[in-house]
Amino acid sequence: MRLLILLGAIAAGVWSQVPAGCRSKLDIVFLLDASYSEGSENFKKQVQFVENFVNQFNVGPDAAQFSAVTFATSVHNVFYLNTYSTVSGVVSGIQKISYRPGATYTDKALSYAQTVSFQPQHGGRPDAEKIVIVLTDGQSSSHANTLTQAQALHASGAEVIAVGIGNSVSNSELEAIASDSSHVFQVQDFDLLNTIQNQLTNAACQQAALHCQSAVADIVFAVDSSSSITYTDFSKQTLFIKNLVRQYNVGSNETQFSVVSFASRVHPEFSLNKYPSKTQVVGALSSIRHHLGSTHTEDALNYIANNSFSSSNGGRPGVDQWVIVLTDGESTTPTETAAAADRLHKMGIKVISIGIGKGANQAELEAIATDPQHVYRVDDYDALHSLMMNIETTTCGYNACHGNKADIMFLLDSSASEGATNFQHQLEFVQNFTDKFDIGPDAVQIGLATFSTKPHGYFWLNTYQNKTDLVNATGYVPYLPGSTFTDLGLQFALNESFTTAHGARDASVPKILVVLTDGQSTDPPATAVMADQLHRAGIKVITIGIGQNVHKSELTVIATDRNHVFTATDFKSLSTLQTDLQLETCRNEKPNTECGDKPADIVFVLDASGSEGVENFKKELNFTAEFIKGFQVGPQHVQFGLVTFSNYGRSEFYFNTYKDLQSILHKLETIHYSGGSTHTESGLSSAKFQFYSHHGARPNAQKIAIVLTDGQSYSTSRTIQKANDLKGIGVKVISVGIGSSVSQTELNGIATDLQHVFNVTDFNALNSIQYEIKTAACAVPNPPVISPECGSGLSDIVFLLDSSGSETRLNFQKMLTFVQDFTRQFDIGPKNAQIGVATFSSDVHERIKLNKYSDKTALLAAISGIPYDAGATYTDEGLQYARTYAFLPSHGGRANASRIVIVMTDGQSMNHANTQREATALKSQPNMKVIAIGIGSGVNTQELNSIASDPQHVFTVANFDVLNKLNSELTFTSCQTCGFIQTADIIFAVDSSGSEGPVNFQKQLDFVQTFVRDLPVGPNNVQFSVLSFGSTVQNNFYLNQFSDKRPILDAIQQTDNVGGSTQTGEALQYIREHNILSANGARSNSSLFVIVLTDGASTDKAATLTQANLLKATGATVVAVGVGSGVDKAELNSIASDPNHVFNAQNFDALQTLKEDVKKAACDGINTTMVAVPSTTPIVLGDYSNARGTLIGALFANLGISTRELSKDKEMDLRTHYSCWLSKPLPLDLPFGRLLCFEKTRGCSDNSLERQIRDIFKVLVPLLKNQSTTIITPLLSTGNQHSDEITVLQSIVTGAISWIQAGLPLKKLKIVLYEDNNKELNSKFAKLKQTHLKSQRKRQAVKEYDIFLMHQPTDATIVSSLKQNLLAKNDKLSIYYDPSKFDQKGVWQQEIFDLMMGSKRIVPVLTPNFVKSDECLEMFNMAICCTRRKGKDFLVPLYFETIQIIPVSISLVQFLDCRVRKEGDTPALKMESVCTRLMLTETEGGESNVSQADDNVNHDVFISYAHKDPKQAQLLLDEFEKQYPDMEVFFDRQDLKVGGMWQKGLYYSLDTVKCVVALVSPSYLSSVVCQEEFNIAMYRSQNKADNLLLIPVCIEDIPSVPCLYGQHRLVDFRGNQYSELIPSLVKDVASWVKANKRPKYCSNTASKVALFDFKRMSEIRKKEVYDSYNIRTNSVERKSSFSVPPLNQSENHVVVSVSQNDLSLATSLLYQLEKKSPDIQTSLIVDRTGTDLKCLQTSQKIVVFLSNQYLESPHHLEELFISIIRQRNERGRKVLYLCQASQLADKPSFAHLLPIDINLGDPFWNGMFTESTKTVKLSLRDLQGSFTYRSQDFAAMTKLADDILLEIAGLTQAKPSPIIENGIQENSAVPLELSQCLVKMTDTPQSFDNSRLPRTAEESNDPNKEQAPVPLQSSARQEDAKPDREHAPVTSPNDPPQEDTKSKDPDTAPKLTTSPNDPPQEDTKSKDPDTAPELTTSPNNPPQESESIPPVSDHSPSKDARTRSEKKSSSCNIL
Repeated sequence: MRLLILLGAIAAGVWSQVPAGCRSKLDIVFLLDASYSEGSENFKKQVQFVENFVNQFNVGPDAAQFSAVTFATSVHNVFYLNTYSTVSGVVSGIQKISYRPGATYTDKALSYAQTVSFQPQHGGRPDAEKIVIVLTDGQSSSHANTLTQAQALHASGAEVIAVGIGNSVSNSELEAIASDSSHVFQVQDFDLLNTIQNQLTNAACQQAALHCQSAVADIVFAVDSSSSITYTDFSKQTLFIKNLVRQYNVGSNETQFSVVSFASRVHPEFSLNKYPSKTQVVGALSSIRHHLGSTHTEDALNYIANNSFSSSNGGRPGVDQWVIVLTDGESTTPTETAAAADRLHKMGIKVISIGIGKGANQAELEAIATDPQHVYRVDDYDALHSLMMNIETTTCGYNACHGNKADIMFLLDSSASEGATNFQHQLEFVQNFTDKFDIGPDAVQIGLATFSTKPHGYFWLNTYQNKTDLVNATGYVPYLPGSTFTDLGLQFALNESFTTAHGARDASVPKILVVLTDGQSTDPPATAVMADQLHRAGIKVITIGIGQNVHKSELTVIATDRNHVFTATDFKSLSTLQTDLQLETCRNEKPNTECGDKPADIVFVLDASGSEGVENFKKELNFTAEFIKGFQVGPQHVQFGLVTFSNYGRSEFYFNTYKDLQSILHKLETIHYSGGSTHTESGLSSAKFQFYSHHGARPNAQKIAIVLTDGQSYSTSRTIQKANDLKGIGVKVISVGIGSSVSQTELNGIATDLQHVFNVTDFNALNSIQYEIKTAACAVPNPPVISPECGSGLSDIVFLLDSSGSETRLNFQKMLTFVQDFTRQFDIGPKNAQIGVATFSSDVHERIKLNKYSDKTALLAAISGIPYDAGATYTDEGLQYARTYAFLPSHGGRANASRIVIVMTDGQSMNHANTQREATALKSQPNMKVIAIGIGSGVNTQELNSIASDPQHVFTVANFDVLNKLNSELTFTSCQTCGFIQTADIIFAVDSSGSEGPVNFQKQLDFVQTFVRDLPVGPNNVQFSVLSFGSTVQNNFYLNQFSDKRPILDAIQQTDNVGGSTQTGEALQYIREHNILSANGARSNSSLFVIVLTDGASTDKAATLTQANLLKATGATVVAVGVGSGVDKAELNSIASDPNHVFNAQNFDALQTLKEDVKKAACDGINTTMVAVPSTTPIVLGDYSNARGTLIGALFANLGISTRELSKDKEMDLRTHYSCWLSKPLPLDLPFGRLLCFEKTRGCSDNSLERQIRDIFKVLVPLLKNQSTTIITPLLSTGNQHSDEITVLQSIVTGAISWIQAGLPLKKLKIVLYEDNNKELNSKFAKLKQTHLKSQRKRQAVKEYDIFLMHQPTDATIVSSLKQNLLAKNDKLSIYYDPSKFDQKGVWQQEIFDLMMGSKRIVPVLTPNFVKSDECLEMFNMAICCTRRKGKDFLVPLYFETIQIIPVSISLVQFLDCRVRKEGDTPALKMESVCTRLMLTETEGGESNVSQADDNVNHDVFISYAHKDPKQAQLLLDEFEKQYPDMEVFFDRQDLKVGGMWQKGLYYSLDTVKCVVALVSPSYLSSVVCQEEFNIAMYRSQNKADNLLLIPVCIEDIPSVPCLYGQHRLVDFRGNQYSELIPSLVKDVASWVKANKRPKYCSNTASKVALFDFKRMSEIRKKEVYDSYNIRTNSVERKSSFSVPPLNQSENHVVVSVSQNDLSLATSLLYQLEKKSPDIQTSLIVDRTGTDLKCLQTSQKIVVFLSNQYLESPHHLEELFISIIRQRNERGRKVLYLCQASQLADKPSFAHLLPIDINLGDPFWNGMFTESTKTVKLSLRDLQGSFTYRSQDFAAMTKLADDILLEIAGLTQAKPSPIIENGIQENSAVPLELSQCLVKMTDTPQSFDNSRLPRTAEESNDPNKEQAPVPLQSSARQEDAKPDREHAPVTSPNDPPQEDTKSKDPDTAPKLTTSPNDPPQEDTKSKDPDTAPELTTSPNNPPQESESIPPVSDHSPSKDARTRSEKKSSSCNIL
């Protein structure tokens, strides 16, 4: 009992006193809910809470008074305000409160409080604040009455606080009861009431804002009530005034308020002395009416002048008098309004005017206000709250600068561009600024320094300690002109100005640097670096840019943030910034006081558990206090909340509790340490409450939570779940672990990402991470402002983005955001900047071509959609892509544009040597600039330097979060380019004659520096030389003297000012005889420029002319720049190369304005002297004019088809490889669907007829794929090209028949004649047709070969090596490798075709040369036809060199990878390896059918692993082979063969094995295919008859384990023990396989909870039917009907795959689909040959009818697997619908786990109908007549048809289930901690807690209770499900381990796609080019051509439409 009393004392002691500033006179009435829903126990807790609350106050007639009222069905007053006059008396009264339950009539309680509680006879006092606190746990019984009574209570002058308890309260009702949303509080239950006691106390105390607590003022509001204001806006206006009033102490000796409203007349609402308390004023504001009328502002102002401040109305002499005018428009009589305002001004009354919206007149607002500083404007009434702080500080007499300490340093630009006069203006500005401050050691200290070429310090912070001396000293600072080395000035300020020795005070005194400059710095990157160091040092930096030459982007980089940037139009305008600068300097206590670019709400969540101790908890609070001190606190800036947690979470204060820094710091000193357990999850849950609006959270603010803890939470899983809840509402969560007892896994799970996780060794080290935490919290990307001229230039910019595995998906997204921010700064389009993007990892993916988008919005959207690949870091291949493809004309490259490559990477490349070589090759390309950005600590700086053009183009950042800091620098670097300049030698000749003077001479040097700064410097880039001339010539430095930019900039400043006469001719002679010599650096292959700057005529004009001509004769381009009026323009023309290279500046200050013009002239010179030769011939657009007499003209004249317009917007541009392009679909009323248009684009001289015809058939192979199609063609070359018609006809027919016989799926070829009636052609065609119908071409006897090597002749070296290696392994091999057999004059290569058909293997050698060869591409297409003809998988491509864009036909076939990919690989090793593998494929049975997997081998063991873990899997396989070589182990890298059906191989092998070993890791859990393997294994392991042993092996730490894995304890193989334990594992597996002996650590799962609850699934399907349909006699009818909108008939909507046995079901489905949607296009696949599969790739929906017959058919099985792949790749969209037509056999197992939509075996279908059959009349395309169906079958198809149509119509959006389900409901299966699931090999597993798993229907507590339909999901989250398992090139088992290029998880196996905006790519899983030609190759194939091939369908428009079309083209005759 004594212990309980002690605890009670401690609890009560937490709230021992009310906060400072609390009003003394408070009348507080508690209204306590006593309804039935509370219960007596909770009611007691409520009463105890009231008692604790009261104990904080002093009670008495002059202090606080309390009353208590309970309410339920009726109201019971417990005691009145004057019943008790002491605390003890009130407490005794509270303890007597009895519980009288009933209904919840809250309205009666509110009415009682208004009418009774505050009456004088009951203790109500007129000068006391009236407070009502309502506590309730539910909604009122009469909602409407409650709202009415609440409004009446508000109007009576009571402040109402509403407290909701539990989940049954109504938020809207609470907000209606309370005075406003900030007076609403909520807790989850009664036990947590104490957690809001502090906040409730603050709300009741009516505290004023800290800076207004002592304010004494009379304030009158003049409120616009005219008709232009809506009722809602008028309410917002009064709410603003209420909130403003709350910031003051109200009373006769404090602040008084009055309100006057005005419209057509004036309405005095209440006078200054009307209400003596704050709550009464607020209540009166609630009663103000909206009067309506016109805007007579003048009447209101006159009334106020005459009445409001009179003594009778409460006006007091000697106090501040204010009028605050709010209006949304111009007054009715502006002149009278101005006069009335002037009266107020003359009376000494200060006036603030607030204009709201666009209608307010700025001039009138300024006339009303005392001065312009008292004028405020907001966009709308919602924004009024943003003015709160301004109005408060103004009216409360708050001086932000007064009494503050600050160390302020001025840094003044003294460069030559300023001039002495302007420099003096700067000094005057500093003097005026100084005059506003108290100067001294206990006040403000000011120092001053200047910078130009060097910095100069003139006085330190502590040099002058009084204002007079400081002002005088400022006036004597000298002007020292020079260059603009801003970086050196910043460095000086950092290292010298703010040292202790020079007067800087401790950290509590703000350090402020004010930088004034009139131009851009000489070295912007160095300036940015120094600015960042200043920011990190905690120095607030303010920048002031003066004049037109400043760069806003650089000012922003230098300043603390964009709010600290100011600009003035010129030096004289500096004075206008005085007030703003003073306020900005004084306002914030610390630099960097904002959080990013918008307000922030930051909550600290502090561990207060027992492990911390009191002292360490105080250190947490100190850390919090120091952190908060770094921000400006307030409703418009940063708000803070605080939560502590131990046994439970407690909100110490909310965002709206304290509105200033001092109040928060005071509160932190009173927070008590609680001790207890570490319930972090409770702390996070309380943190979520902080972000409710009634706690002050703002919708426009950043949401941030910072969690500090020293240990692991009580429940990791719940903690991570609560953290996810917090993150789910948009909160950025930062976790800080203190000490060694924290759980890193938990910290990672709490934080938003790993970049937001921090660790310190102990509590003392917390302050060391202040800066990092602030950066993590507030790092919001701010795209910088750049100069307009930068973003509008002609630039081709290509980003190469590292997408490797080390990046992570989140960081890759940050990189995309950076690219978007960069892009926003440019004008995008063909005449401006173009931006392309490619990613690189294991392969290169071209995501966006340069010319893909000419619209910025579309480009930004495309960037955001770029997918993340993962994989290795092959930077070299990315650079190779940039060099060979990115800038091709076909990709948008422009010859006259700047070419820029920006490489972004977070690590080192896999092959440094190759990367360096490719970088060198890229930089050697004409016109190229390369920028390298390294992110994080893993980059190789040396490699970055080798990639970039020069060191100035290398940037590094610490992590991805601070990438945005680079944006300004990168933009600047990208923009500073000279056209497409790459190599140039530039020599400056600078006039230094006596007429110039030192100042002007310096301005010339500054001008020269701009060139150096803007161009890439180096031996392979631009070189510079500078000399000066006067009476003599002084050479400063030669071209080859400096190879780096910085030394050149320094050297320019050392140029001699010679003086004397102007010997221009001698300067030109000196240049010719010395500077342009090769010994002095001039390069023969480089452009040469001489730029002459002079201010007058030369001394010897004849000599000058002679020397100029001699110099120009050497090939130099000479630019002449004259300055001032003394120049001789004729002489300038004679010096320059031509008049376009002559420039004039008015004076030396205007020189900078010529910079771009002179630079452009230089660039244009380069353009005329350097020729850029692209790597391939550019693609030229054909001539598509509608000329008469041409086919193009006829198409336009007869059918209205403009080929020119179609060519501008192609469906696919295939010209790179196929010399043609395909149009987009044509209108349906035309006789054909698309145009295939051929161009000669590849620069080939062969333009023969045969070549043109071969081109047609070459492209048809990849274009048609397996879809039988009709083609219409004219007779080629017979029009204007005059080829012989008979010859052309014979060639086309011969070629077509040959290709069709070879396997080309050409349904029909229609040949169109130009003339109507040509008997000769018709006769010839008839003979040709008859000839080919009578006899098939006989195959000639040709020699048969083992291997047919297909290659391009230039790859002869590779082929020779390959041949030698093969023959070395088998000298009897016959190999064909002669490419000369190709007949250039033939339209069909019969001899080559016969050779291929006679070979056992066709082996193409894939290289870039191969794909550039028309002949090779044609032969490859023939090889595909051979494969189709033979039905054998004998095409084995060898991939030797990376191909950036792979033709579509090649992408259809799996390959063997022979590339040298990483360190350690050599060409010899790769050749040996691939030959070994090729020999295996040759001997493995080359006659195997393509469509068959290898079903002959029954495996014993299946190794299931993620392809990110190949080494572990290989070690396990090696151990099996070592110990048990006779055991058959399935390992996909060696058992899935090229061309095979890999899914069938996996699934069927899982059905035969006796044991599955699953290597579980994070990668395994994230792989969709791995989860499918595990689910199948789990299914078999639960089937006693299968007797499968499943052994999950944990090989890495896992944050949390899916519940499914709890069925099998994970065997612990983590870390180094993996290799040690493998031998024992293999022995245990063998014991099971051979002797059925189960390892002791493996439990028998057959008896565990059934995961695969098929009965539950059936019940879910049943509920769906009965919920949605009414049951009729023999059918079902949908309860809610729907209509399908018209569909596009050119699309294929539904394809049905069905066996012959279930055809009736399919016809029923098709009948109902076409009945409900006549437009729907359907296809039916029934027992076909397996070749017509294209529709499975293109159809919107696929329906598969599963049965045993279906699964036994190889063709149907292939259709099913293709459909499964399609569904996987579609991810979030349901494509595949599965109908189980009959009971399935036990095998294959996977079929039982498919997500069945309709199961006709479900028992509920039987007996559903009274009639057993349903007869309908069908009228389908191929089926007509009356048909009878079983009623249940027809009803099931009704449901299926409706589901499909609802999806197609967009009326529903079904989420697809996983392909292989496990039956666990994600929302009911709680993830497990890893420690719960691990077992050692030496352990016996303990029983598993099955309560975590969902129960079957039989196991449910209530077997009759119907289960809610829950989507069945696998343990892999659906959003993580990626496209299919993608296989690597097949390698020899003896090969060294390959990196994981074939990933089950596509996150790690990048698909080689192109831009996400290109047409959809075919699926990536084809192993068989014959049976699955729609599927692309493995992920290791190079990128495909930038387009996928859509079907060229044989359009079948309506008969009428076709007839109309044929009439239009009647002049054409179709043979």
